[in-house]
Amino acid sequence: MAYPQNLQAWAVTRIVPPTQWVIISCYYTCSDPEEHLQLWRQRVPNTQFDLVFDLPDSTNYRDL
Repeated sequence: MAYPQNLQAWAVTRIVPPTQWVIISCYYTCSDPEEHLQLWRQRVPNTQFDLVFDLPDSTNYRDL
């Protein structure tokens, strides 16, 4: 995994019942996904979205 991909820890997710989620997009900072999260909630009101801090898998660090 490339170094810049490891920095994209903020993600907008779509909640899929019962206990799963799907990453829609990843971001470097927290402010960008907050704005996109609001947009998703307005555009698709019957779907649950959330903002998560998604750390990369620790096994990927050896690839740096």
